Amino acid sequence: MKRLVYYTMLLIAAVCTVSGCSKNAGEESFPVAGEWHLASVTGLDMEDLDVYAVFGNDGRFELYQKVGAGRHWRFDGTYSLAGTVLSGTYSDGTEWGSTYEYSLAGDGQSLTLKALNGSEEESLYDRQDVPDEIRSGAVTVKAAGAEKAPEPFL
Repeated sequence: MKRLVYYTMLLIAAVCTVSGCSKNAGEESFPVAGEWHLASVTGLDMEDLDVYAVFGNDGRFELYQKVGAGRHWRFDGTYSLAGTVLSGTYSDGTEWGSTYEYSLAGDGQSLTLKALNGSEEESLYDRQDVPDEIRSGAVTVKAAGAEKAPEPFL
């Protein structure tokens, strides 16, 4: 279960990366670009989990996550797409816990990420802006394995 949360956090990190980018510009080259809020993860209770992912048109991501009580933590790095496969690296050089096959709903308002690490984890994100209070109140983590910070979701 911890691994599932870890991989999902990694995915979200990739999605949440770039704040301040246009949500519709450049969708041909970066179809996942925009801001996303985690709605569900297969086999995981969402009660104590809140994750926002921002994917920029420049290949950068931000991930805002809160597990349990407390505050949101901010992770960032870069992501890339190869066909329908999404992968990423945190700013400290640590790769995400998995690569993901992504799909967008026909209206572009939901993003599904399926882990390709054998876990069969599937995460559903809804297009939603990261609230200003989360952006401004998040603790920025310099490394994916930083002491005291939760493991990133992606």
